[in-house]
Amino acid sequence: MKRTPCIGVCSTTYGDFVCKGCKRFGHEVVGWNQFTDEQRGAAWERLSRLLDQSIQDYLVVSERRRKGEALETPHELLECLKIELKEDPVQDLERCLERLDLKTHEPQSSIRTLLALILAIENAFLMRSEAHYEHSYSTSLDAMVSRTQK
Repeated sequence: MKRTPCIGVCSTTYGDFVCKGCKRFGHEVVGWNQFTDEQRGAAWERLSRLLDQSIQDYLVVSERRRKGEALETPHELLECLKIELKEDPVQDLERCLERLDLKTHEPQSSIRTLLALILAIENAFLMRSEAHYEHSYSTSLDAMVSRTQK
């Protein structure tokens, strides 16, 4: 396991509650070095689960891959996909998916290039992370506010 999910593109310094780079919550970015192994493990587990869900929105995992090696963590998968970017975006997508033993959900998918696939997965991952943050923290804050107003 990497020491940190950070990919060097932090948006929490600009006021985002969820980092657009690594998808951690702002307080996780700030407190990461003081976290226990259990706290870090919980964050890694959440990120991995949300990434896997986002990947599966767009890609079908073959039976052979499911039984053998699992999909890499989101950023490792995305890095692996980016390596395939050459000159013909449509062929790049086909070649990369074939090499990883993956396929898109629909043969005539609206995602025609590797870059579009990467951006779609990243966007789905960010949306899931933001929704998880809202669910986990907005509800708690709303409850505290309503208790103090009574």
